[in-house]
Amino acid sequence: MNHDIADFMAQAQRGEFNPLSLIQGEIRVHSAFLAPLTPALQDGIRQFLVDGSGPLAATVAQMQAQGAPDAVAAASAMFRAARGMCVIVLTGTHGIATIPHLLASELSEDWISQAVAQLGEGVEGGEQLPSLLRELHTQAQRGITWPNLVAAGEGATIDYWLDLTHACVSGADEQIVPQVRARLADVAHWCVAAVAALAQGRGLEGGDVEVLVRCQLLAGAIEAAGAGILVLAEARAESDPDAVIELLAAFVQGAIAGAVEAQAAAWLAAHLERFDAALGTPYDTAQALFRLQAAGAAGVAALQATAVLLAARNRKLMRQDLTREPIWVVRPELAGELLDTNQAATVLGRSATFVAKRLAAGTIPSTRLGDQLRIPAQALASWRTVLEQHGLLDG
Repeated sequence: MNHDIADFMAQAQRGEFNPLSLIQGEIRVHSAFLAPLTPALQDGIRQFLVDGSGPLAATVAQMQAQGAPDAVAAASAMFRAARGMCVIVLTGTHGIATIPHLLASELSEDWISQAVAQLGEGVEGGEQLPSLLRELHTQAQRGITWPNLVAAGEGATIDYWLDLTHACVSGADEQIVPQVRARLADVAHWCVAAVAALAQGRGLEGGDVEVLVRCQLLAGAIEAAGAGILVLAEARAESDPDAVIELLAAFVQGAIAGAVEAQAAAWLAAHLERFDAALGTPYDTAQALFRLQAAGAAGVAALQATAVLLAARNRKLMRQDLTREPIWVVRPELAGELLDTNQAATVLGRSATFVAKRLAAGTIPSTRLGDQLRIPAQALASWRTVLEQHGLLDG
């Protein structure tokens, strides 16, 4: 599930994670909203109900600590009853964080009291939280539905979600720790879904579209993000092409971080002609495709075809990327048969030093297993073919 709400909840239940550690400076209550379960949390619940495993398994320990006579049954009952989330949004001097609560029933006064007690001390505006939660309860009683179930003061609901989208992306950009940054993926999911539902018939401003695309990347909505970048490419080809190229680089990073390199590569390959038509056939579009294909352990034919594009557009940059940039890292799930340094040297007919040097620099296919680097045999064969094709496999 990749550091989502369920992971957060499991760690919070074990006392290992403080959501306030995500933000710095003065921390205050910003708002609260009711939302559906995220797909990732739904998957986690299904997994737990099948065999008790997965990121929600730690809930059993929490139930035991609370004195439940049958902790597994208690946890299963809670997850079966879960119908949505109540999310408390906190802001700091830098960034935002959320405190998510599973909801199985309405927001009763007892439930509100418990949520307020869990907020703890040191949060500005905590005294406003009960009224925010009561407002959500009133809205739900009136039949208001997602994504309009928001308690955040005055203003249009779509403006709230757009503001939260900007805050989410800004907070993610400021985080240098991948695990911390990834915890914003769930609020990104809700922001993307809410804006999509509320913006129908209303055109978004260019800045909002760009931030929404970044939020889609954070949420793992790769194809939707790609489509948004393509729209921007065709609209901003002359006015701001660099911003589009920057977003395309973020698309690559987001796909790799979300472990959907192959899907993203397939999508970009299918739309490459439109990007090139809009942007004037730049090197960067072919580079983005090659990076996705290399990370996704694509077949040699696909890599060869894209390498030809790279060479045709800028051979100097192609040589730099293929021989000096760490673009060949493959996830263990995609790696297949693995070789050690000596085995790879034998396959290549080169010295172990030749392989070790490139392995340390990340310029030869590799995958990490714990503290060790290994070389995927199939990716190595593709790497060799591509580099030999362009005379780049020097000593």
